[in-house]
Amino acid sequence: MISTQVGRAPRVGTASGERLRAAPRVVRGNGFAVAAAAFLACMVVAAIFAEWVAPYDPMTIDVARAGQGPGTPGHLLGTDSLGRDELSRLIFGARISLTVGVLSVAGSVLIGVTLGLIAGYYRGFADWLIMRTVDLQMGLPSLLIALLALYVLGPGILNVVLVLAITRWMVYARLVRGIMLSMRERQFFEGIVQLGASDARVIIRHALPNVLRSVGVLATLEMAMMMLLEASLDFLGLGVQPPTASWGLMLSEGKNYMTTAWWQVTLPGIAIALTALSLNILAARIGASGGRSGRRMPLPKASGV
Repeated sequence: MISTQVGRAPRVGTASGERLRAAPRVVRGNGFAVAAAAFLACMVVAAIFAEWVAPYDPMTIDVARAGQGPGTPGHLLGTDSLGRDELSRLIFGARISLTVGVLSVAGSVLIGVTLGLIAGYYRGFADWLIMRTVDLQMGLPSLLIALLALYVLGPGILNVVLVLAITRWMVYARLVRGIMLSMRERQFFEGIVQLGASDARVIIRHALPNVLRSVGVLATLEMAMMMLLEASLDFLGLGVQPPTASWGLMLSEGKNYMTTAWWQVTLPGIAIALTALSLNILAARIGASGGRSGRRMPLPKASGV
């Protein structure tokens, strides 16, 4: 007979205070993680306060100063073929990349986690339909899906965010479904269901908190993927349109000057590479810190469902 003392599902690392205390431990003692976190922090601050940090308006054209190399007085990283300041365009380009990356990841998480919880909890036909859709979409390259969708919808930041969100939700759905299926086999979960908790309460209050850590690690990795996809779409002319500054667009505009103005391609390429590398390093550290924590999942406390 199931005890009426079965209560809320264990929530691992979901308390806000615990998260804040654990955050420094993610990068502590690892030079690469510290460097990655510092780089990302600087990039985020520069992107948010771009109007005050950037020395020039990224759209201001000065033909008289076109094609000047790094180290030119007044232009630390040089200028592009139209005389626009490279440093300013890199800073404003970071804002575009971060905005698209964060919004598209948020959209993918919302869709994928919701469908993954539904598939793992209800199983049956809902599980079959969702997972067959996942298998079908994962069989196609994400970039190809994005290109086809943007060809129909047209270029633009909003369309890029929407398209990227629907091209990567599957990875979250598959991850969350697996966690949900394993949770259904645990005793506390069976007890909660037997005590008459509604489906929405079981999913939101007991299941969702236990998938957030894994989803957070995956989202950090996917952030790098989204930024790479966004840069690729900009480079191909289906993403952000001129004269807006974005890293992919800077690559596209500078490719014709690779032999005479190498910095126009090299600098945005380095920015993309360092950002993706930093996100991957942090994701690895977050996952490793969770795996080495050594803390056992606590038993449910005695409380009402």
